[in-house]
Amino acid sequence: MVYKLQLHNLFRLFLTMEVNPKVPKTLLRSSYVLVFEPPSGIKASLTRSYTQAITAERSDSRPIQRSKMHFIVAWFNAVVQERLRYIPIGWSKFYEFNQADQKCVLVCVDQWIDSMGKGREAIDPDKIPWDALQTMVSQSIFGGKIDNQFDQKILQSLVEYYFRKETYDVDYPLYNSFEDSPSEQLVIPDYKTYADFFGWTKQLPNVESPAWSGLPMNVEKLNQIKAAELLIFNTNVIQGTGDDLDQGDDEGENAGAKWMITLKQKVARYYDLLPLQLDTLKRVGHMVKNPLFRFLEREVSVLSSLLQKVRSDLKLVMDVCTGEKKSSNYTKSITEPLCAEKVPEHWKKYIVPAQMTATEWITDFQRRVDQVQKLASSGNQDSAIREGIWFGGLLAPEAYLIATQQATAQQHGWSLEELELKIDFDPA
Repeated sequence: MVYKLQLHNLFRLFLTMEVNPKVPKTLLRSSYVLVFEPPSGIKASLTRSYTQAITAERSDSRPIQRSKMHFIVAWFNAVVQERLRYIPIGWSKFYEFNQADQKCVLVCVDQWIDSMGKGREAIDPDKIPWDALQTMVSQSIFGGKIDNQFDQKILQSLVEYYFRKETYDVDYPLYNSFEDSPSEQLVIPDYKTYADFFGWTKQLPNVESPAWSGLPMNVEKLNQIKAAELLIFNTNVIQGTGDDLDQGDDEGENAGAKWMITLKQKVARYYDLLPLQLDTLKRVGHMVKNPLFRFLEREVSVLSSLLQKVRSDLKLVMDVCTGEKKSSNYTKSITEPLCAEKVPEHWKKYIVPAQMTATEWITDFQRRVDQVQKLASSGNQDSAIREGIWFGGLLAPEAYLIATQQATAQQHGWSLEELELKIDFDPA
């Protein structure tokens, strides 16, 4: 009897990596994929800090103020990380804050304390360079990843609250409590060893208050509402696109999928609502030198191109629904969003609210085209564009403001530095 053993079936290759779109799909399909995410919450973050970033040997070394400083860094890092769960309330967007940022702050703190302590048992907290520490954390380490001025102000306020000499006072609060906060106010524990701080961390309640992160008490409710809206939105994307036939005739023009019949009617309304075309402006002599004319020319050019694109896409969808043309990946990229009342991605040539429906977008787009068409067809575009303009309907409102400044300076022979923009709101 011959016994054969296929050794290649006994071996498995284990890979660990972060989630990245560059990972080949073929590799993922042929692998057993296990995704591990660290638990959320300030308590879990503190536990990771005291088991991965902070060691007892380093935290218990002299001077004794070092252990509290390590706790302050760990709590600050936990607050920064926790606020990422409440975008756009905690932060306006997602930032790649990680344990490396915390370790970098810990290294800098240790170097400063070592240079000040020089083996002494204790140091005066007033002598710690708080201003330098605040600048380093808010501008370089954590602040270096922030590109929004409002988020920068939030980070600056957090840094100034935690990295200050008052944190060594007795009963210094870990957060500014709100009047409606049901939880008991937490203060920085007055401990001096790694074990004491770590033990205090383990005794924190499992149910955390949003106030710990400096957020209002209803932020969790808002976060759940946002998640529910996203779930409904994504459900609508995949709902109603099946091949269930209409309950009417089995043959003839009334036969077909329900969603196709509904989509055809909807797209036909969109198609009839939009104008046939938007003629581009013709450059005539001195008009080329007018900044307002050049601005309007760009607006007309972009909207004219987008109008033809939208009308051709709508016509293509109607042809697919009637069976005159076959479906393709491109038509699917149009029909699927429209079925879910979403705007196709290649139509988004200008900024609109994220939750704007396709019907709202078509109506808004039609108004933008009508405004530009009215300005372009007027006898004097220079005077027409200065009066009665829908500012929010422009593709580039900031370019319009710059064009008006340039035109005014050109008309009077002034320099741009001499101009001051003032806006008067008409009470009527």
